[in-house]
Amino acid sequence: MERALNMVQQVDIPPTILELADIPVASWMEGRSLIPLMRGKELPSRYSLSMHIEGIMRNRHKIMEGTFAVWEGDYKLIYYLKDNKSLLFNLRNDPDEINNIFEKDAETGGRLLSFIKSDFRKANERIGKGE
Repeated sequence: MERALNMVQQVDIPPTILELADIPVASWMEGRSLIPLMRGKELPSRYSLSMHIEGIMRNRHKIMEGTFAVWEGDYKLIYYLKDNKSLLFNLRNDPDEINNIFEKDAETGGRLLSFIKSDFRKANERIGKGE
């Protein structure tokens, strides 16, 4: 039986350390504790997001250029904001990310792109408010 891939992110490190120190994790923290994974258990599946913002982030300047990537299960979507271009890969079938299947699998591509655009929109709203 093939074991599921557990995607983790840097935001998972602080909640893990806090749990190890027996300190309550603040509700506003985005990450999750990796203690269950360290004990051999599976973590519930979730999106993993990465972004590379281009240009200098200054006081209340919204994100206008950058590259975003989201992983969900076997899929990875890369979105180039400036070019409005999306690449979708099935990592199980194409681990070297050679065949862009964005148009062939429009349902998966659209769902992952919506997730990226929603996260991007929320970030720009927070920037606009000076958060």
